[in-house]
Amino acid sequence: MLTYLAVACSVGGFLLYNYGLRRMTSSVAVNILNLVPVFGVLGAVLINKETVRLTQALGGVVIIAGVALGLVERRTVVEKTAVPEPSPVTERT
Repeated sequence: MLTYLAVACSVGGFLLYNYGLRRMTSSVAVNILNLVPVFGVLGAVLINKETVRLTQALGGVVIIAGVALGLVERRTVVEKTAVPEPSPVTERT
C-alpha cells in the first residue's frame, strides 16, 4: 500500500500536474489546484462510503466558488488586455 501511495498518488499526481502546466498558464493551474480537497472528500464518499458533514459541504461550495471566480476574473482580465488582431490587408488588383 505504501508503494501504491508513493507511485500512484504522489508521482502520478505530480506528473499530471506538470502535464497540465504545459497546456495552461501557471496561474490557472494553481487556481485549479485548490480543488484537491474537494476531490479528496468526493473520493472518500465514493470509495469509502463516508458521509459528508454540512461544514464540509459548505467548505466545498466555497472552494468551488472561489476557483470559478478566479477563472472568470482571469478570463476577463485577459480579454481586456488582449491586443486586437490587425485586419487583413487586401491586395489591390
